[in-house]
Amino acid sequence: MRPKAFGATITARRESGIENKGKTLRILILMSLALLIAGCGDSSSTDPASSNAALTAPPVSTAPDGEGIYNKFCFSCHAAGVAGAPKLGDVEAWAPRIAQGMDVLMKHVVEGMPPGMPAKGLCNQCSNEELAASLDYMLDSLPKASDESEG
Repeated sequence: MRPKAFGATITARRESGIENKGKTLRILILMSLALLIAGCGDSSSTDPASSNAALTAPPVSTAPDGEGIYNKFCFSCHAAGVAGAPKLGDVEAWAPRIAQGMDVLMKHVVEGMPPGMPAKGLCNQCSNEELAASLDYMLDSLPKASDESEG
């Protein structure tokens, strides 16, 4: 009987040793991963003042980028005057549209207008605020009356 009990004890010790080695290995792997992740930060500067720079950086503007939206969606028609689109900077082409008022202009931007203005200028993911920013960009590109009198 003794050999069986002795053998069982040895087997149990081996099994628990294997389990302990497995647990130890898992712990080592997790600790290594934690150290790797902690080391992923920018270590180029150890100056505490520079590490606070992100905290004191000016806030990022959340205003829509009218020029960017124009360059991505609107330019394809408004740069060349495709299908009667008023060209960027063309006062004569924009004058009758401006005379109708901003509400009408925005309505035409959002809903589209025959013959060639598609709804939202094909920027279907753009919000009305973004569309208004692109319209503002196009209107701001028009020469001012003072600009024309100087030339």
